Amino acid sequence: MIDKAAHVSGGQGSSVERRPSAKIVNSSENGVVRVSTMQRQMNKLDEDMKLMKDQLDAVMEERDRAFDELRDSKLVAHEAKMRLSKALSPRSPRSPRRGAEDKDAFSYGLDEELRIAKAAETRAMNLYAESKKRINKLEDEIERGKQSESKMFESIVSQTKQLEVTKMELEESKLEIAFLHEQLEMVRNSSPTKDYEHGDLDVGAFRSLRSELEQTKAILVRAQEGEKAALSKVSDLMDEIEMLKIELHAAVEAEEKSQKAMEHLALALKEVATETNLEKEKVSSTVMELEQAHEEAEKLRAMLKKNEEFYAKLLHEANQKYLMHQNTVERLRQEAEESILAWNGKEMGFVDVIKEGCEEREILQQEKARLYESLKAAENETRVAKDDNHKLRDILKQALHEVKMSTEAAAIAREENSELKDTLADKDEAIRFLIQENARLQINGAEDHEKTKELKRLRTSLAAFTESKFDREESGMDSEVDTSKFLSPDSVFEENCKEETGNEITDKLKEALKGSVYSSTPEPRSPKTRHFTWKNSFASTEETKANRATDFKNPDSNVEKHSPKTTALFQKFGDIMMKSLYKKEPTATYH
Repeated sequence: MIDKAAHVSGGQGSSVERRPSAKIVNSSENGVVRVSTMQRQMNKLDEDMKLMKDQLDAVMEERDRAFDELRDSKLVAHEAKMRLSKALSPRSPRSPRRGAEDKDAFSYGLDEELRIAKAAETRAMNLYAESKKRINKLEDEIERGKQSESKMFESIVSQTKQLEVTKMELEESKLEIAFLHEQLEMVRNSSPTKDYEHGDLDVGAFRSLRSELEQTKAILVRAQEGEKAALSKVSDLMDEIEMLKIELHAAVEAEEKSQKAMEHLALALKEVATETNLEKEKVSSTVMELEQAHEEAEKLRAMLKKNEEFYAKLLHEANQKYLMHQNTVERLRQEAEESILAWNGKEMGFVDVIKEGCEEREILQQEKARLYESLKAAENETRVAKDDNHKLRDILKQALHEVKMSTEAAAIAREENSELKDTLADKDEAIRFLIQENARLQINGAEDHEKTKELKRLRTSLAAFTESKFDREESGMDSEVDTSKFLSPDSVFEENCKEETGNEITDKLKEALKGSVYSSTPEPRSPKTRHFTWKNSFASTEETKANRATDFKNPDSNVEKHSPKTTALFQKFGDIMMKSLYKKEPTATYH
C-alpha cells in the first residue's frame, strides 16, 4: 500500500512539474521571436525615414535651383530692357560709321540675350515638370510611409499585449513552482519516518523524485534568466518606441514643410510662366525695333561712304602740306647742327683754360696745407715735451702712493690693455678700408700710391711696436711693483728713450700723411711713461679737437678734389683714428 501511494504521489508530482516547465520554455521562445521581429521592423522604419529625408533634401535643392534660374532670367530681361532703352534714347551726335557699328553690336547682343532667355525658359519648364513628378513620387512615398507606420504601431500594440500575457504566464509558473517546492518538502519530511517504521520503501521511486526535482530546479533557473532577458528587451523596445514616436513627429513636420515648399514652388513656377509670356511679348517688340534699327543703319552706311570720299580729299591735301613742312624742318635741323659744332669747339677751349687754373690752385692749396701742418707739428712737439716733464714730476711725487695701490692699478692696466687691443683692431679695419679706397683712387697719381705703401709699412712697424710694448707691460708689471718701491734715474732715462722712439714713429707717420687726403688727423697724444699712471692731460686733447675742427673746415684742403662721398668716408676714418689714438684715460690721482 505504501509503495503504491509512493508511486502515485511520484507520478502526480512529475506530471505537475512537467506542465509548468513546458509552459515556461514556450513563453521564453515566443518572447525571443517577438523581440527579433520588433527589431527588424524598427530597422526598416529607420531606413524608410532616412530615404524620406534624403528625398526631401533633394526636393529643396531643386527648388532653390529653380529660384536661382528664375532670378537669373529676370536679371537678363532687365539688362535687355536697359540696353534697348539706351539704344532708343537720343544720343550725342557721332560719326555715322560709329553709329552703325553700335547698332550692329546692339542687335547682335539682343539676339544673344533672346537666345539665353529662351534657353532659361526651357530649363525652367523642364524643372517645373521634373519637380511635379518628384512631388507626386514623394506624396506616394509619404502615403506608403503612413501605412507602414500604422502597421508598425499595430504590431507594437499587439506585441505589448503579448508581453503582458507572457508576464501573466510567468507569474502562474512561479506559483506552480512554489507549490511543487512545498510538495517536495512534505515528501522529504514524510519519507524518513515511513522508512524507519516500515523499512520496505521503494528506493527507485525516491530517486525518480529527486531527479525530477533537480530538473525542475534547472528549468526554474532558465525561466528566471529568460524572464530577466525579456524584461530588459521589453525596456529597450519601449525606449525605441518612444524614439520612433519622436521621429514620426519630426517626419510629419518635415512633410508639412515640404508640402508648403511645394506650394511655394508651384506659385513661383506660375509666376515664371507669366513673366516668360511677358518677356516673349517684349522680345517681339524689340525684334520690330531691331528691324527699324537695321533700316537706319543702311541709311547711315550710305552717308558714311559720302563722308569718306570727302575726307579722303582733305587727307590728300594735308599730306602735301606735311611734306613741305618736313623739308623745311630738315633744312633748319642741318643749320642748327652746324652752329652746335662751332659752339662746342669754343666751349672746349674755355674748359681747358678753367682746368689749368684749377690745377694751379690745387697745387697752391697743397703747399699751404703742408706748411700749416709742419707748423702745427712743431707746436705740438713743444707742448708734448712740456706735458711729459710735468708728468715725470707727478710720477716721482706719487710713486710711494702708487706702490700701495699696485694691485688695483695692475687690474686697471690689464683692462686698458684690452681696450688698446680693441682700438688696434679698429685701426686695422680702418686701414683695410683705406687700402680699398687707395686701390680705387690709383688714378690720382703715383705720389698717392707711394704714400699708401709708406702708410702700410708704418702701420706694420707701429703694430709691432705696440704689441711689444703691451707684452713688456704685462710681463713687467708685477716685477716692477714687487722689486722696487721707488724709481731710479736710470729706469726713468730708459723709459724716456722708449717714448722718444714711439714719438719718432708717430712723426714719421705724420710726415707720410702730409699733403694727402689723410692730413686731417690730429696730433698724437704723449705716450704713457709708467704703467700705473692714470692722470691725463686735458689741454692736449682740447687742442687736438680744435685742430681737427679747423682742418675739416679748411676750404683750401686737398679733400676738395674728391667727391662728397669720399670726403665723408675720410672724415669718418679720421674720427676713428682720433678716438683710438686719443682715447681718454681715467683722471683720478691716487694720493
